[in-house]
Amino acid sequence: MKHMSTICALALALAMVLAPAAYAAEGSGAAQACYPTSISQNEDGTEIRKFYDLSPSEDSGGILRSDFEQDGFHYTLADLLKQELPEHESRQHTEKVALESKNKDMASVLALLPQEKEFITPDGLSGTLSLQLDTVQVEPSGYGSTAKQISAVRSYPGPRWSWG
Repeated sequence: MKHMSTICALALALAMVLAPAAYAAEGSGAAQACYPTSISQNEDGTEIRKFYDLSPSEDSGGILRSDFEQDGFHYTLADLLKQELPEHESRQHTEKVALESKNKDMASVLALLPQEKEFITPDGLSGTLSLQLDTVQVEPSGYGSTAKQISAVRSYPGPRWSWG
């Protein structure tokens, strides 16, 4: 009986020690460890900033918040700032198109223009452009004006008459 109570006491003590650890592991098990995508340090080494890129579905609980030592300095987490970025960026994009038409009427010009056009800019913006009819302008080409000064000297042969 004495042997049985010792085993029960050991089991109870073990359960008391392991229960908080198991509870903590369960709570932190939901968040996977996060690693910084970039780290910056000020010139004198007294401040380190770590940047993490997390998707909306990722939990920030995986970011380590414990103190650490590096290069003889002791670092403590001061702030954890969250900045939400848009999932996609959009901005206005227009393109000018100049083309030649056999006719000058608007209907024949509009027939040459596509209603929609796919585009990709050098910086990676992509999308579909839609033709806006109120921006279409028809201008004649091949016409121009020049100005030059002309002087003419005329002489007429024949007798001279003088009145006097």
